[in-house]
Formats: sequence, C-alpha cells, structure tokens
Amino acid sequence: MKRLVQFLLVLVLVQALTSAQLLLALRWEQPEVHVVLALFAASTALLAALWLSSLAGHSAREAISRASARFAEERERAQTRAEREKARLIAQGQRRLAREQRRAEARASRRALAAGVGLAAAGALLLLGQFVTLALLALSSAAGGVGGYFLRARMERRGRAPPTPLAPAAAGRQLAAPVQPSPPLLVHGGMVKADEGFELAAELRRDCVVVGRFPLCRLLLMNDANYPWLILVPARAGITEVHQLTRPDQVQLLEESTTLSRTLSEAFAADKLNVAALGNVVPQLHLHHVVRYRTDPAWPAPVWGRVPARPYSERGVGEVLERVRSALAGAAGFVADRA
Repeated sequence: MKRLVQFLLVLVLVQALTSAQLLLALRWEQPEVHVVLALFAASTALLAALWLSSLAGHSAREAISRASARFAEERERAQTRAEREKARLIAQGQRRLAREQRRAEARASRRALAAGVGLAAAGALLLLGQFVTLALLALSSAAGGVGGYFLRARMERRGRAPPTPLAPAAAGRQLAAPVQPSPPLLVHGGMVKADEGFELAAELRRDCVVVGRFPLCRLLLMNDANYPWLILVPARAGITEVHQLTRPDQVQLLEESTTLSRTLSEAFAADKLNVAALGNVVPQLHLHHVVRYRTDPAWPAPVWGRVPARPYSERGVGEVLERVRSALAGAAGFVADRA
C-alpha cells in the first residue's frame, strides 16, 4: 500500500509539472522560453523515471524478502514433519524388533528349561538303575541348565541382557588392537562437576534459549530463526580460550562438539555446518554450531553481520527445541533442560 501511494504521488507531481509547462508555453511564445521549458521538461522526465525505478527496485526486493521468509518457514515446517515421521517409523521398528527379540529369547529359554527337565529325569532314571556316575553327570548338567534359565529370567526382569561371549576371532582382534581409554574426568553425580563460580554471560542469557547440558557444556539455542544455531558453553569460570581448559576438559569439549555436529547435520539435513569460537563481543568461551543451507540468507558468507536476527515465534522455538532434544536423546551424558 505504501509503495502504491508513492507511485501515485510521482504521477500527480509529473502531471502538475507538465500542465504548468504547457500553460507557460501557451502564454509566452518567445523561442528562448520554449527552450528553457523543453530542458525543464526533460529534467522532470528523467527525475521521474529515476524515482519510479527506485520505487520498483524497493518493491522487488521487499517481495523477494517476503518470498524467502515464507520459503524458509515452509522448509522448516516440512523438515519438522519429515523428522517426526522418521522418528515415528524408527520407534515403531525398535518396538517391533524388541518384541521379536523377547519372543525369540522366550522360546530359547523354554527349550533350555525343557532340556534341563529332561536331563534331570534321565539322571533320576540312571540313579535308580545304579548308574551313579552317569546319573550325577546328567543331574549336574540339568542343574546348570535350569540355573542358567532362572538367572537369565532374573536379569531380563531387571532390564539387563546377559553378557554375550565374544567369538574367538573377535576376541583376538580386541587383544590385538586395544581401545585407548579417554583421560579421566572429575565426575560428580554422573556429570562433570561445574565450577562453583560459573555463570552464563549476560549476553548469552539474553539472546539464547537453554536446550540442556552435556557433562561439560551447557547447550543453548540462539534466538535467530534464520538458521538452526546451537552454542556449547563449557561450565568453567573465567575461561576465554580453549587452551586455558585442562587436558581432560579439552578432550571432553571435542567429544561433545563432535556429537552435537553429527546430530545437527543429520537432524536438519545440513548442506554445511559452521563451527567457530570467536569471543570478540562475548569473551566467555563458547562454541557456535550453525546449520547452513545453500538457500539461507547469508550463504556462502559467514552468518555474523549479514542479515538482522529473526526471533522465533513461540511455536517455532518449541518445535526446534523438541527436534534437538529428541535427536540428542541417545547421546552419552546429555540431559534436556525443560524448565
């Protein structure tokens, strides 16, 4: 509507100037006056053309911006629907697999129990026939089988599967190439203990939404709907650089960043993932993880300073938080913060 009023204003001004020039040309018939009026008319036409061109350019850019915003919202909704459907299918497959596994284990357990009872009966018959040695062998085998059956049933009720023995080849490979353990971490209640003086920077509290926490880092969501943008903040007081962390904390930060990067790339189908630690404005050590698409408003440049931040709607931020938390649900040490 605003652009339409501006277009009409230009047309009215041009009509008024043209009418005034026509009246002047009819009133004064001197050639010098006609030349001056012709130059003035040409200047008026040029200025009007430039003005109209500028208005048309602004209108086109606004239309493109609105179309890009609508496309981004539609893409976000489509990705959310696709991820929900994917999660539903995975959950169905896992439940079906668990049911089949329980059925197979129940059949195997029943067979083992039947075999144990059969051996016990055979042992009793052998004992009655005074075949003591064979009877004891059969009874001990039956006792072992029945005991194993009840032990397995007890472990299944507790929600733990019995240990599966390694095949000889697999055991040989493990002995040949042992896994190097990670450096020890100071664990407190299942989580790496945060420094008592640690507190999120005021800028991060203002611009971000809390997603959850890893053993070392707090996980935040930047309130900018232009990009899925997550931030890891190590819970260490007074730290501004990675090299200031202890060696175990450096290793833990790398592990958590790798887990988050892999999860974001898969959950949001990223064309590229930008990982960076700047700290020029907010000195507190924090690691950005920005999901990038070839269609995002800053591509291929970095996201900082390219376009104004576009805050999430209440529904939009809820959908992104749920997607990130669901994708990280199986990650080691991650705890969602739904407060």
